[in-house]
Amino acid sequence: MAQLVTMATADSYILANAPTSNFGSDTPITIGWIDGEPPTLSRTLFLFDVSSIPGGSTIDAAQLNLTTQSASASGVSAKVYRVSNTWSEGQVTWNKRTLVDWGTAGGDFLDDETAVAFTLPTSGDKTITGLAALVQEILDGSGSILNILLKRVTESGTEAVWQLYSRESEGNEPTLTVDYTPVSTRNNALVALDGKMQNMTGGMQ
Repeated sequence: MAQLVTMATADSYILANAPTSNFGSDTPITIGWIDGEPPTLSRTLFLFDVSSIPGGSTIDAAQLNLTTQSASASGVSAKVYRVSNTWSEGQVTWNKRTLVDWGTAGGDFLDDETAVAFTLPTSGDKTITGLAALVQEILDGSGSILNILLKRVTESGTEAVWQLYSRESEGNEPTLTVDYTPVSTRNNALVALDGKMQNMTGGMQ
C-alpha cells in the first residue's frame, strides 16, 4: 500500500448574501448559516491534485484533514459533495464559478451516494474520513483533481458557523490523505495467490 498526502491547490468560500464577491485569498474560510436580513449562508470549496496516484490503483482510504479557527455551535450535520464543474480560486463567487455562471447559484454539486456526512466541530483538528469513493471516482474517470464542496445539510434552523484555516494559513493548511494500492502491486499479489492455489491443487491430485 502507498500513501499520498497533499495540500489543497485551491480553496475558497462562497457567500449567498455577497453573491458577486470573491473570497479566494481569505482566511479563515467558512461553512454555516446565521439568521438575519438577509441570512448569512456560506459554503467552502476545495481542489486537491491527485495526479500522482497511478491510474488503475485501488483507493483503500481517503480523508480530509482540517483545522478549526472558531465555531459557534457543534454537532450540526454537514456533507462533503463532489463538484461537477471547474472553478477558479480568484474568480469563484456564489453566482459564478469563473467568469461563467454556476449552473445553480451556490455551486454545482452532486448529492448522491458519494456524498460524505460529518458534523461541524467545536475546536481543533477535524478529520473527515470515508472519501475513498470520491477519489476512486475521479481516478477511474481519468481525472486528476478532487473537486469538492462542504456545506451544512440543512441551511436553516440552528445557527452555526464553522471557520477553518485555509491553504494560506501556514502550518494549518487543509490536506488530503489517500491510501492506495497501485495496480502493479495488486496484480503481483493476484499472480502469487494464483500460483499458491495451483500448487495446492497439484498437491491434492
